[in-house]
Amino acid sequence: MSIRSIELSRLFILTKDNTVVCMLNYQRLKAASKILEQNEAANVHDYDEVIVVENVDQKEYDRFMDGYEGHLRPAFVCTEIEDDGRILGKVVIHEIPSRIHEAAAGAMFQLISEALNIAAAYHRLVSSTLRLMHSPTEALGPNRREPDLAIECLATHSLSLIVEVSWENGSMAALRRKLEVWKLHVSVRIIIGIMIHQPTEISRRMRLIYVRRVDSIWNKVEIQFGDNIANPATLDLHISDIYHEAIPSALEGINTISIDLVELRDAILRQQSEWDLNKQIRTLDAAVGVPVVD
Repeated sequence: MSIRSIELSRLFILTKDNTVVCMLNYQRLKAASKILEQNEAANVHDYDEVIVVENVDQKEYDRFMDGYEGHLRPAFVCTEIEDDGRILGKVVIHEIPSRIHEAAAGAMFQLISEALNIAAAYHRLVSSTLRLMHSPTEALGPNRREPDLAIECLATHSLSLIVEVSWENGSMAALRRKLEVWKLHVSVRIIIGIMIHQPTEISRRMRLIYVRRVDSIWNKVEIQFGDNIANPATLDLHISDIYHEAIPSALEGINTISIDLVELRDAILRQQSEWDLNKQIRTLDAAVGVPVVD
């Protein structure tokens, strides 16, 4: 291990060859989140990422994340692999997670679960064969990333499906980049991206990106939905992708399940309406001097 326990104001660390490597900490994360909040306030959405720190050692990132209890999801992006095997990179965040992210990802899992249980005619199928994982830290080659949601097949002990959501202070470019990185995962077969565009008085556009691995080829389909659901109004998922061919006997002979995008839209809109109302209340409270409680 090349890192010695020499710390400089908890901002930097010194390697054995006396080169300074930046260190990841809560202060840097807080500063990056402030930039995202400022972008949101200024309605700026044409960026891909906000850099928390550059030239950080991957092992330092792993140690930090082992004890990290915050709500942000910093990702590690490799920029250099040195001769001694040490991996350096940058830590970035794309947006601030919110209840909208949780609602959209959770609604997708709920719809998948209901479709599988109905297909199997067994209401406990999913709970006994799949595991829902909220933002697990996953290795993607030398990179590290946390999705909004992941599904693990219990029979193979491996991830099969990833859901990423982008909203408010996120961008389509950032979402596409996140989905692209997940192609490096060794077991993931399905990658779903949900883009919830900035709402207006007359429009609440959403876009779903469905990426599926068939052998070594990734196929992509994009469906715009929200105010008007274009045909088809369903998304078909292959059961063999979800279960890695370890298909439960209750699902034998069934190839696909259909996800109703109207139900997905409605679940997101319900949470969005609640979010907008709470935001208006907080704005009014701030205007009249009511203390804001997070």
